[in-house]
Amino acid sequence: MHNLQIARFYLDARYRNHKGGLKGGQDRLKEILEKYKNFCLTDEVLFRFGKTYQEEEEPDEAAKYYQQLVRDYPNSEYVDKASKGQLGYIHLYDMGGFGLQQFARDFPPQWNKRGLVIDDRWNHGGFVAAMIVEHLDRKVFSVAGTRYSHYLQTTPDRSYPRYLDVLINRQGGSDCETLAQAVKDFNLGPVIGTRTWGGWVGIRGDKPLRDGGNVTQPEFGGWDPRGRGWQIEGHGVDPDVVLDLSPDGFLDGKDEQLDYAIQDMMGKIAKDPKDLPAAPPIVPRPLIPTNP
Repeated sequence: MHNLQIARFYLDARYRNHKGGLKGGQDRLKEILEKYKNFCLTDEVLFRFGKTYQEEEEPDEAAKYYQQLVRDYPNSEYVDKASKGQLGYIHLYDMGGFGLQQFARDFPPQWNKRGLVIDDRWNHGGFVAAMIVEHLDRKVFSVAGTRYSHYLQTTPDRSYPRYLDVLINRQGGSDCETLAQAVKDFNLGPVIGTRTWGGWVGIRGDKPLRDGGNVTQPEFGGWDPRGRGWQIEGHGVDPDVVLDLSPDGFLDGKDEQLDYAIQDMMGKIAKDPKDLPAAPPIVPRPLIPTNP
């Protein structure tokens, strides 16, 4: 995690502000890929590493890492094995273009799992949380299937009575807090982890300065429609289950928050799997003469 934080500093704080740092960030990301094969944020590392080659105008190298990202992260292999295929997993890097692409890629093949983990930790924020919540909150109106197929479809599309657990931490803010609070308010499932940092009011970076900097100010706040006052800003989203990582983080290859989510949903599935119902018997409809 230390190397990733340094890479973020090089790329986000220095390179983005034209102060160098591209090579330093690239070296740190390369070290993570070579030394830590089971790093939980490998998808972010691959994305950032590929982007450094884009900046260096080496599209072939960039494409190699983006292809690995798409190939290796349609599902979480760990969650799939731990649940024997009953749970799905989606990690959202941000609530912007990349995060929405991740959801659009990973949700369709997992929509009919009995449970789904949304990993909202270390999320960079953005503006698409409402689109994602809309998919997660769909209620099943109808179930359909063809005569000779076991595959079932639902209306609305990909609605399912699944269990849902969401992971958050103190490093997440902005629109990832929208998703976490919406999951709590709509009773979609427990939110697990640590309180988010409470940076929810939106800004608009439209006032550049002569020295290359810019000025932003808080502009886009929101209040609760049920009369509970202003939402999220300055406090964050409180988890339903307070659970922090151990001091050594992921160095021992364990993720206590993810393991808790898996155990929570597997326990619920054992009591009530919430599967879609089978088709009812076809009622006989004998022909009735219209002209007796």
